Formats: sequence, structure tokens, C-alpha cells
Amino acid sequence: MNIHYGKLKNKNKLMNNNNNNSSWLPLIISIGGILLFAHLISKLIDYLIGNEFSEEDDYLEKRKKRKPRIFVSHSWKHNKDYNNLIKGFEKQGFDYYNHSISIDKAEDLKNEKEIENKIKNQLLYSRCLLVLGGSYSNKFWIKKEVEIAKSLGKKVIAVRPWNTNSIPKYLEKSADEVIGFNSKAIIEKIK
Repeated sequence: MNIHYGKLKNKNKLMNNNNNNSSWLPLIISIGGILLFAHLISKLIDYLIGNEFSEEDDYLEKRKKRKPRIFVSHSWKHNKDYNNLIKGFEKQGFDYYNHSISIDKAEDLKNEKEIENKIKNQLLYSRCLLVLGGSYSNKFWIKKEVEIAKSLGKKVIAVRPWNTNSIPKYLEKSADEVIGFNSKAIIEKIK
């Protein structure tokens, strides 16, 4: 009988230990669950915030590396400044898409509405509008290009022509930036 009593005593001892451990077990599981949940929420927040910034940074970095699309507003009759600007870009090795409307393309357009739509379409895909700010920039279509660019939320950069410090008042007020006729400086503003 002693042997049987000893086994029973040991069994009771084990059960008491299990009861003591099991009373802590729900508390330990609850705390562990809370900590695990907090850790997962923290990781999720880090992921979402980190991903949001890295996607934006990636987008901006890719945009900088892509060839910029620009629309150069100019007068076909007074294209000396335009030609000098394009030559300056070439000398700087500036690789870009020129969305300006050439005189050849303009001749295909039949009326003012078609011209306006063509300007909108060209500006829609452009990063910015460069406006050569000579006295000729007071022409109707150059003013219209500035108006359309602003309505599309495009950056407008006014370029002062050689040997002058002034540009038309409407252009000075409408432009996001006014810069001198310096190809390298203009390229920096476009990027």
C-alpha cells in the first residue's frame, strides 16, 4: 500500500504543479498574443509607410532619368530664339522629346479649334511649357498656350531673350519661373 500511496502522492504533486502552471498559461498566451499583434501592426505600418515613400522616390527617380517632354512656345515668324535654344540644348547634350508644334504640322490644322486641341494634346504629355519671352510672345497663340498649360497644371518657364531684361507682363505673372537665356540653366529648371 505504501507504494501505491507514494505513486498517488507524486501524481497529486504533478497535478498541483500543472494547476499552478495552467493558471499562468492563459495570461502568458494573452500577453504573447498582444505582443505578437503589436509587432505585426508595427511591421504593417513600417511596410505601408516605407513602401509609400519608396514608391514615390522610385517614381521621382525614374522621372528624372526619362527623357523629359517639353513644349517650347515660340513664334514661327521669329524663330531665331527658338533655333538658338535648340542648338544650345544640343551643345549641352540634352536629350528630350520636343512637343512643340512645327509649322509643318500647324499647316495641316484647319481651324482654331483644331489648333487649340493640338496644343492641349501636346501639352498634356509635356513636363513643362517653355515660353520664349520676346516681344512676339504677346501673340494670341502664345498667350493661348500659356493659358492651356496653366489649366493643365503644367509648369510654365519664361525665358528672357538675349540682351533684354524684360518680358511681357502677362507672362511674368503667369510663369512659375523666369530665367535668362542660358541653355544649361534652362535644362536644370526643366529637370
